[in-house]
Amino acid sequence: MSSDNQEKSQREKKDRKKAEELLKITEEAERKARYQKEQKQREAKERKKAADLLNKFENRFNEKKEHRKRNSYAKTESKTNTKQNSHKKSSIDNVSSNMFVNIFGKIGESKGLGEFSFGKFFGGFNRKFSEEELVKTLFVGTPSTTPSIDEVSINYPEPWLCYKLTLTTIIIFYGFVFLFNQSQNPNVIPAIIFTGSFAVPISTLVLFFELNIRRNVPFWVVVKLILSGAILSFLIAEILASNTSSIYSSTGAWFASLIEEPAKLLALIILTLGKKKYPYILNGLLLGAAVGCGFAAFESSGYALRGAAIKDADYMINIIQLRGILAPFMHIVWTSVAGAALWRVKKDNSFSFNHLQNRKFYMPFILMIICHALWNSPIQLPLMGTLVICGLIAWIVALSLVNLGIEQISEEKSGKKVFKNI
Repeated sequence: MSSDNQEKSQREKKDRKKAEELLKITEEAERKARYQKEQKQREAKERKKAADLLNKFENRFNEKKEHRKRNSYAKTESKTNTKQNSHKKSSIDNVSSNMFVNIFGKIGESKGLGEFSFGKFFGGFNRKFSEEELVKTLFVGTPSTTPSIDEVSINYPEPWLCYKLTLTTIIIFYGFVFLFNQSQNPNVIPAIIFTGSFAVPISTLVLFFELNIRRNVPFWVVVKLILSGAILSFLIAEILASNTSSIYSSTGAWFASLIEEPAKLLALIILTLGKKKYPYILNGLLLGAAVGCGFAAFESSGYALRGAAIKDADYMINIIQLRGILAPFMHIVWTSVAGAALWRVKKDNSFSFNHLQNRKFYMPFILMIICHALWNSPIQLPLMGTLVICGLIAWIVALSLVNLGIEQISEEKSGKKVFKNI
């Protein structure tokens, strides 16, 4: 009996131990299950928190992106509006300038400025040149130095010698001025008057010499026309003035345009009578400029001498400087237009008064008279505005005739019969 109780007690102990171990295992399992559940809950919370934070960052990024996009659009819109406004302003400016050129560049059935550009026209200012180029530019017009029509380039001319000559003559003029200021020697005054009065007119005439791309007029012919044209145009002007003195005294300086422009034109006609070897429009432009150059230079000399006699040398130098600055916009270009317009209708024919009745001649010529009259009139805009406008108009007309001259040579080069007697 005791043996059975003992065995039973041992079995109960084993069962309790097993139950305890099982309970312990179960509790451990439950504990692990709770821990895993709590871990999963924490992870879920962390994921949710991370997702919320990510969404927050994404929303903020999208807001900034949208803000930048709106700013960029606004800037683009602003730039577009600015560009459009600028383009509109530029278009208005271009239309205004084109209208100005179209009005005066087509006077007398001209065709505007053609391929003219400031880059080409003033591009030779900084150009270096050789002595050989100088010789080739100046020594033309003889049978051996006049190119055949096939050799003539019809590209828009690019002057260069005139700019070099302008700089050189101005340096010489101010060299004499410096010498006079240092010595006060009155013998230097004629040198100041001569160099100052002729510097810019001669340089401007060389510009027209370079524009004559046919290269058929010798420079010594041009020089003869400077001197003889000055004498004859002054003589004719004096005759006309003496016969209209009563009108001139009551009207003012503007009336001089009705005397001097016809006088220079008549001198040009007389001095070129019978000379059919220079029939091109660009020849007329150059020959007219030569007469205008002589008239301008000697007139400036007279004003300078009178200024020295009435006041002093400083006043004389001021007159020379002012007229030197204005010289390219006065008599030279006015008479060059008259010559080119007349040569356009005359061509290689003998002069006839019928040529003066052709609107291709008289429209540009009358416009030059008007420019001259306004130049001398009391109607003067601030900052020499009247002189600037008149000079600009004269040059537009002159350059339109240069364009016609190039076109004339181009037609002859293509085989078209341009002249009847050549």
